[in-house]
Amino acid sequence: CSDPSKERDPDVLEEGRVIEFLESEEYNTKRAAERMASYWDMKTYLFGKDDALRDDAHLLRSIQDDCRKELDLGILYVLPRFDKYGRGIVMLRADKTPVDREAQLRLLKVFWFVMTNVMTKTSARRHGVVFICHIGNLRNTQANNLEFLTRWAQLNFHCIPLRTCAFHDCIPPHGRWFRNLFLPFFMWIIQRSARMRFIVHDEEPGAMPEILETYGIKKEQLPGVIGGTLDKEYPSRWTEENLRGLEEESVGDEDEVGVQKITGREAEEEKG
Repeated sequence: CSDPSKERDPDVLEEGRVIEFLESEEYNTKRAAERMASYWDMKTYLFGKDDALRDDAHLLRSIQDDCRKELDLGILYVLPRFDKYGRGIVMLRADKTPVDREAQLRLLKVFWFVMTNVMTKTSARRHGVVFICHIGNLRNTQANNLEFLTRWAQLNFHCIPLRTCAFHDCIPPHGRWFRNLFLPFFMWIIQRSARMRFIVHDEEPGAMPEILETYGIKKEQLPGVIGGTLDKEYPSRWTEENLRGLEEESVGDEDEVGVQKITGREAEEEKG
């Protein structure tokens, strides 16, 4: 198979990295090559051609410096532990999406930061990742930037060497405009294979824990905004722990509250 990523960055073809892309596409070589090319395209878009050539640690520290406001908003973070299938779980607060286009670009960098975190987990690399998206009071002014939405879909499904197994879109009854007007447009942006992983829930937040439990996610893993019992300070604690890990360049286990560090090893592997 001709590899379009060869035109970009020779380092992306290091054997271990190639295997990651192959695993994320279940060893379909054509799709893996396309994902590798998409990965480099996204990296260049977010960080520029020169910085994209630098190591991941440098890029993550640049996100820490440039995107602190977006990190502190708790728009994206990794939930504690895995689901019962060993998949990583990422929480997305779509209702907190900034309107400003520069801030939206920084939010894409935060997305990269979060996905890099999930990739450090052997279980998530093996079994994939699940997204839970809370729509809440999302306004149309937060979701009308076509370039941002296209890049978001690329990051979510077709870029990072990590398989997105499911995307749970939690739409409260008052957010039906999102389902009727925006969602069909977003479905058009993403590829058919990604559409099959999209699950829409038209329910009040209080009903979500019971629903998500059928997908292997426990109530105590979920934030209160969708009816869970997770400590409300967890998102900020997750951010601080991961930023501190970058500053200290340390390697350690997950801490006792289940905060997953970018530089840490898995303390717990769920068998899938």
